[in-house]
Amino acid sequence: MQHLRVVVALGVLAHNAVVTACGIPAARVRFQPGFIHTLPDGLLLADAHHIHAGTSATHAGASTGLADVLPDVIARLARGAA
Repeated sequence: MQHLRVVVALGVLAHNAVVTACGIPAARVRFQPGFIHTLPDGLLLADAHHIHAGTSATHAGASTGLADVLPDVIARLARGAA
């Protein structure tokens, strides 16, 4: 996947899978919902909660699901951040 620029990780398991697949120890890049990591190879990794059906989209007053992360990812790509 040489042209891959962005991965949106829905949950900590997805985050760890991407980080590990990139050859980075999972403990080195912490899962942070709402945060967009730039990995050493330039890949953007956007962390978001995986919200199950019937679960409130807000946890402790902060929503960090896909709907909150995706606009930031698109804006960063538009600015050439990748």
